[in-house]
Amino acid sequence: MPIQRFCSREASASRLRSIYEFAKKSLSNVDEFSRVDPRAVFVNNDLNLKRIEWYGFDYDYTLAVYTRDLNELIYNLAIKRLIKDFHYPTILQTIPYDKEFAIRGLHYDIQNCVLLKVDAFSQIQKGTAYRGKRALDDAEIYSLYGGITLPDDRGRGLPQLMDLFSLPFFGLVLTTVQYFDDHKIHFDPNSLYQDIAECVKQVHVTGEMYKSVLSNMEKYVHKNPGLSEYLQRLHKSGKHLFMITNSPFTFMNAGMTYMLGPDWRELFTHVVVQARKPDFFQGKTPFRLFNETTGNLHYEKVQELEPGKVYAGGNIGEFASKASLTGKGVLYFGDHIYTDLADPMLRLGWHTAAIVPELAREIRAQNTDEYRRSIQWLETLTNLIANFQVDGRRNAECGQIINEWAEERRKLRENVKAIFNPRFGSMFRTYHNMTLSDFYTSRLPNLLKYDVDHSFFPRRNALPHESLNAVPTVSENMIDEINRKHSSQELWSLLRRAQWAAGQQKIDPPRRRMELVDAIEIPRVGNVFLRQGPRREQRGSLILMGHHMIFAPQADSSNDPNNTANKEEFCILHRMIDRVVSEPRSRDPNSKGGILTLKCKNFMICVFEVLELDECMAAARTIETLSNLNGFSLDYPFFYRCPFTILDDGWRHLMLKDFKVCASYPEKVIVPRGIGDDYLRISATFRDGGRFPVLAYFHRHTKSPIFRCSQPLIGPTNRRCKEDETILNALLSNARGIIIDTRSKVNAQSAKAKGGGAETQQCYSQWRYVTCGTPRIKDLHDSLAKMVDVSIDKSVSSDRWLSRLASSSWLSSIADYLNAAANVAQCVACEGTQEVPVVVHGGEGVDSTILVTSLAQMILDPDARTIRGFQSLIQGQWI
Repeated sequence: MPIQRFCSREASASRLRSIYEFAKKSLSNVDEFSRVDPRAVFVNNDLNLKRIEWYGFDYDYTLAVYTRDLNELIYNLAIKRLIKDFHYPTILQTIPYDKEFAIRGLHYDIQNCVLLKVDAFSQIQKGTAYRGKRALDDAEIYSLYGGITLPDDRGRGLPQLMDLFSLPFFGLVLTTVQYFDDHKIHFDPNSLYQDIAECVKQVHVTGEMYKSVLSNMEKYVHKNPGLSEYLQRLHKSGKHLFMITNSPFTFMNAGMTYMLGPDWRELFTHVVVQARKPDFFQGKTPFRLFNETTGNLHYEKVQELEPGKVYAGGNIGEFASKASLTGKGVLYFGDHIYTDLADPMLRLGWHTAAIVPELAREIRAQNTDEYRRSIQWLETLTNLIANFQVDGRRNAECGQIINEWAEERRKLRENVKAIFNPRFGSMFRTYHNMTLSDFYTSRLPNLLKYDVDHSFFPRRNALPHESLNAVPTVSENMIDEINRKHSSQELWSLLRRAQWAAGQQKIDPPRRRMELVDAIEIPRVGNVFLRQGPRREQRGSLILMGHHMIFAPQADSSNDPNNTANKEEFCILHRMIDRVVSEPRSRDPNSKGGILTLKCKNFMICVFEVLELDECMAAARTIETLSNLNGFSLDYPFFYRCPFTILDDGWRHLMLKDFKVCASYPEKVIVPRGIGDDYLRISATFRDGGRFPVLAYFHRHTKSPIFRCSQPLIGPTNRRCKEDETILNALLSNARGIIIDTRSKVNAQSAKAKGGGAETQQCYSQWRYVTCGTPRIKDLHDSLAKMVDVSIDKSVSSDRWLSRLASSSWLSSIADYLNAAANVAQCVACEGTQEVPVVVHGGEGVDSTILVTSLAQMILDPDARTIRGFQSLIQGQWI
């Protein structure tokens, strides 16, 4: 929404410059963005693979991944035929193939010889029209097409670069057009297009391309690592595999053998070659049995598709029926949207998956610092122009600055596009957003907020394969920060309230901690009836506080001292509430009152009847807001302040500024006084995740400390760190220390092969190493989920219930953790009168390690079993 509406003064030129510099500086201080795995799977629709029984594959560019040298091969073979068969100028053969010029998804206007990037609504994207290799300016585009939008009948009739085989074809078209234009040679566009199309077709039909590829597989075909393992996994899991390809059997068989070995046929139930897609999905061509020995096709009618045999031709309908795929879950992989994926999905309801070889290259480009910083600055600059353009119309000097910003934005968009492809940009994005309207709003008067000369800019939303840094959250927060710096606190308060009303949750002004009371619309709701909850049905009041909701029962008029049920209030932490539902008590429009239902994360459900519907809705909104606070600093543990500090001589606080030494430790940790900061930082580099030894608990009676950390990064080469050894030895007094590993000995040894490991007796000779195998935290979560499923299943018998409870491993997992904690407590409290330091770690030193040290503290310290002590434990160990 526009910022100027809430500003008390116009922006001057000097103020705009300072805002610009502040934005630049703020962008340089933005934290590192998360990166996207180029090998990840990106999802558009829900898909449960458990329901998939059949997996289908195209061959070219799906199972077989070709190198870029193949495009150059097709280009060279086609240009030779063009010169030989159609007598084109021989000098064309000297013009090299440009592998980087075009991308898939473009359209080609045959009549005008123009290559275009057109979106789904037939809009020509800015700066992406080329005749040959020459870019057309806006005047030429308007002269040819009368604007930037093609008529539907014309736009849909343009041939498109859909598969990777089309790149060398259109590369040759553009090369030839450019040569003829440069030398002012008149030609017929349709004839040129048909001649080149015939040459490329003959390269495939005559087998020229196949022979060249078979003669040098290493040059043209990737081994596609992991393909064999994936297909083997599907096969061993009982899935059926089939292949449908346009390629001839000899060519496909050689490629599959090269990638998977001679036994690849054992993985596939059905193989179809020479399918002639897209006719395979639309026509009625019958199947013919292929003779692998002679290469001939049998004339007998194919009644059913027999597993293990190869068939040619056919159509999708017969394939589904004769292979008995009807009604079964099918997932088909292909690289061509129309010839591979659209028809199977629309006609047969198959699930489809696109293999996009260019995707990994684009994601790697998105992961670069140049791209990520450019996107954020582009969005920030766009917001600056949108928010301050009205000042540019009021002041000439300000207008010049706004124009400079607009020019910088234009150049920045070109630079971002060039990161992918200098001419056409990303294969996945267009210049304009693909929408049916330029903007939308709930009602016309909403436009009163904007000047009649206002320029609107769309938000940049992330695609499934893009990082969230593609969404302008950082730049929006930066604009908020700019306006806080350049407007009064009172006016900013107006802006924040307006943004809240519009459903936009923004961070508060700097140097001001959020007051939770601002989110409380109604602090108390009286005369509420508790219909369901942890107490019996009764009347009382709801009190809404910053972190808790309290139900206070009404006083019992009977004054019976034995009746305490009505006198016990209960409270619920807002964070414990998973869902809030508010609804009218009755469908009668004249009735009053509402029902407030709270579904908690511990499976408790509370239902309240409220006399006034407005109060019910206000309470629901308050609880919904307070249960979804943004930022961990607003959570209850960070508002709580421990009323006491325990520090013994020999210990000191270590301040970890900006979480650079260890991202998972709090800002303050307790370490031995005699150990310098440099030693601790070096030790952090030797411990997994930077988690060096810190004090978890100090036992007053035996003076024995419990330390927690992560595994040492010893690795297969037996690395050592003298600084880490010095730190651990500094913890010792007279007795030997004990290192307790929460992993089993086998897991600790296997971690060594991956770069981790455990302390060696040679380097840590004063320490005794003990293993207490506990389940991984993921296994513990799985056990809990199984136990919950058992608990809520009321249909099973008692014997079956006990059997399922035992198979969930929940009780055994809890026993393992309690046993490990008891061992730690025994080492601290029962090893005589001497001080015995104990160091606890697992692999990463987070979940399992903290769980064991926390349980040990609760065993050793009675105060940790009180509310106040337990809060202190959670704050010290888990926050």
